[in-house]
Amino acid sequence: MKIPITSILILAISIAITSCGTIAGALTDGKRPVYLIDSPSDLEVTFGGEDQIITSDLFASSSLANVTRDYYTAAVKIPYKNKGDLSLHSSDLGQSAKIEVEPKRLGAIFWGNLIFAPIVGHIIDGVTNNNKTANPRYIDVPAALAGKSKSEWRSQGKLKQHAKQKKQRKTQPKLILTYNKSLPII
Repeated sequence: MKIPITSILILAISIAITSCGTIAGALTDGKRPVYLIDSPSDLEVTFGGEDQIITSDLFASSSLANVTRDYYTAAVKIPYKNKGDLSLHSSDLGQSAKIEVEPKRLGAIFWGNLIFAPIVGHIIDGVTNNNKTANPRYIDVPAALAGKSKSEWRSQGKLKQHAKQKKQRKTQPKLILTYNKSLPII
């Protein structure tokens, strides 16, 4: 039985590109964000002894009636496959903290592979370790700088919710109603 070369090529391409984590890892240069909740403006971050650039990064989106709201917060992008120490330092506060970051399975990649490539995606991501993200994903910066252990921080869900509420409070328009006494009320 002769197998056409196009069939082999299609099979090879589908195996190579059906892994959600591997695709995401290639697009992000092997780094994933760690979000710095309530970080001071002078915060300096290092990971593995290297200075990290703090950027404003998208951490959540919500949609309602054709309106999408994006939420951004301070973040650093770090390699997610290995354990390492994330060091925080604020000169203004005179405080420093060291946080152990380790890889953890990322649920979104699991579900993406399950939907788009049930067997091949899981195998490729499992072998290449591209099904991981940094843990913790959300850093409670004030608690860390105050010397509190991770168990004393707000939960990951509460940190995300707090950051969303904080951004919402800043971006909500103020409605000012005035009454002009010279105009009749109808």
